[in-house]
Amino acid sequence: MEGLILAMFIVVSSAQRDLMVEDFETLDGWQTRGEEISIDLDGSHVRTGQRCLHIHLEVNHDNGMGWPAATKTYENPIDLSDFQFVEFDIYFESERGRDPDFAMHVTLKDDQGREIYRTTLIDLRHRRWSHERFCIAGIPGAARLSTLHLWFSEDTYDHGDIIDIYVDNFRATEAPPRPELPSFDLPPTRGLLASSPAAKVWLAEPVEKVLRKTPIPTAHLQGLILSGARNEYLSAQLVLTPQTERGIGTVRLTFTDLRGSSGDVIHADNIWWSQVVYVPAREGPPEGLPDALPGPEPFTADRPWNYPIWLDFYVPPDAKPGRYMGSLTIDCSAAGHFTIPITLKVYDFSVPRRQSVPFVTHLYGPWGWSEEIKRWFGDMSYRDYVRRWRPKIFALLARYRMSPLTLASMEMRWDGKSGRAVITNADEFLRLTNYYLSLGCGMYGVGVPFFFNRDAFLGAKKGTPEYLKRITAAYETAAEFLREENLPTHWEVYCVDEVVVHKHSRPIDFDLLNSVFDAIHAGDPAIKIFATEVPSPLIHTRSKITWCMNVSSLDEDVLREEKSKGREVWWYNGYRLPRPAAHISAPGIAHRAMFWIMYKYDIDGYFIWTVNRWTSNPWERPNRSRRAKAGQHYWLYPNPDGTVSPSLRLAMFRDGAEDYEYMVALERLANRLEKRGKQAAADHCREALRIALSIVLAYDNAVCINYDQLRRARELLARTLQVYNPRT
Repeated sequence: MEGLILAMFIVVSSAQRDLMVEDFETLDGWQTRGEEISIDLDGSHVRTGQRCLHIHLEVNHDNGMGWPAATKTYENPIDLSDFQFVEFDIYFESERGRDPDFAMHVTLKDDQGREIYRTTLIDLRHRRWSHERFCIAGIPGAARLSTLHLWFSEDTYDHGDIIDIYVDNFRATEAPPRPELPSFDLPPTRGLLASSPAAKVWLAEPVEKVLRKTPIPTAHLQGLILSGARNEYLSAQLVLTPQTERGIGTVRLTFTDLRGSSGDVIHADNIWWSQVVYVPAREGPPEGLPDALPGPEPFTADRPWNYPIWLDFYVPPDAKPGRYMGSLTIDCSAAGHFTIPITLKVYDFSVPRRQSVPFVTHLYGPWGWSEEIKRWFGDMSYRDYVRRWRPKIFALLARYRMSPLTLASMEMRWDGKSGRAVITNADEFLRLTNYYLSLGCGMYGVGVPFFFNRDAFLGAKKGTPEYLKRITAAYETAAEFLREENLPTHWEVYCVDEVVVHKHSRPIDFDLLNSVFDAIHAGDPAIKIFATEVPSPLIHTRSKITWCMNVSSLDEDVLREEKSKGREVWWYNGYRLPRPAAHISAPGIAHRAMFWIMYKYDIDGYFIWTVNRWTSNPWERPNRSRRAKAGQHYWLYPNPDGTVSPSLRLAMFRDGAEDYEYMVALERLANRLEKRGKQAAADHCREALRIALSIVLAYDNAVCINYDQLRRARELLARTLQVYNPRT
């Protein structure tokens, strides 16, 4: 069967062309905002033509004029819909010779003032050219580009800084030709499953956020057809739409066991379902946006609009490969019942219990919640939070392949007689750590608590020689203990948060910070500093560093530069499209595509700062502030009975994390085949992986991927694993 799959590929080719959008030969249409900024045309730093745009900025923190900006408004909107990228070149100079951290911001807008693209440039270097490229594929506003907005945050620079920026050759470009994935005769992903005068039942895509008034598809389906690996959760989304004004009453779902032809059974208790509950997000229609998954409880369908139902089919680790058949029944108290056939194909490979790439978060205790939600959970001490509540919530999150960044923290004291840091809760630390590992969680954080913003460490005053000595001793003790207990040795230390981001808004002693990092390194050189920052010259420790950059500002050039130095690069949060996004109003593909992008660009982990920042009740006020997007900093919903519900977003991210395991499995299979001398088979596996990853056009545009591409790419990975797996 070698070559059978790859023979299906064809490459779609076309002549590439560029469109010059702005050659900066005139200043027509340009204007500035703020006294600190001026613009002119310059002939000394030119990429094309005779001149370029020169921006001169003299930073003044005292004038209160706001962010200085240079803006070009086009009299006639420019249609970029046939292009996939906008690109330009930029040269940076600083009078102080210092590379900036967040050098400049770029916003593209359409003729309605809506953002097409927005990002922060973090790759500008003193007296060097940088090349910028943004992916605009699939963004509707790209058909009417009307504004190019270049602006500066003064927090990036010191008072009195003088900088000069030269911008040239702003153009739209096309992507190189890409292969066309085979269809594999896959079943439709949307269609009508059952119908009566009272209601219709239909299938939606598992990345679709079904609105209350989303039209019902007309194509008819024979049933629900799924496929996946052992130890994988397979998602499906049914939609129940009453056809009468009074609705169809109370709705319940029941499932049969799924049975294989040889008598094998996947029991019905491996199937989980939930109504998808709508929350009143400010960004959505009056009837709300779908997000919360309260679990398998009956619900009332009393309006003639859509009621999505989320399904999770878990394939047990011992399931035999093959096809399994069963059914689900939707009982409606005022409209009878509907029975839907189910076919589930189990592949002959498994998704590992522990996620191959870190997908991690922090949990907030009641000190970060609104008073209303605190009452729901009752009085909770810090000890209760650490020992009972937090483990219970991570047991839920483990089902969605999410781990704590740090499994448990080591309580320590300073022993003056021995001059050593002593772990005081070793048994409790091991109990919690082993519990989390048993859930399938990874171990990433070393377990010494977050401390840099405190005034002392283990009794030594911050900034003193004794302070640094005790830091070294603490990490030496922690590393020795972890090795003695044979615990995982991927150790990150997250002891300070976003200091570069906030360097002008709060006092930060960077000399001390670097000394602290050096002290940690002296404790054990294997420990890495986990820095939620852009790579900054302000941080120049000898320690190994794992940079964790915000999804909204990660840059491919910086990513490559840091990876070439042997450093890990993660990213975190993400609340701005078209980049992979985590808020409720983002399309579901922007959640699931996150892990495809991570694999293609070798991004080493994804950190969501927190999933339960309940500063307001998310059921009623999903936008926690006027500026915050709905869903920002929470992926879980608190319940009045003290329990927690997952979200649609969390399920879609989980599905992407499991897609990632297909890619890892195929790469590992290729390596094994190569070692066994089967070079042709190994090459076919790598080519299939390359073709599958071609659905990712860029790291900064998740919305240009559609679900049909993704599922065909996933099927290609699965079939290649089946063909070349030594067991088949």
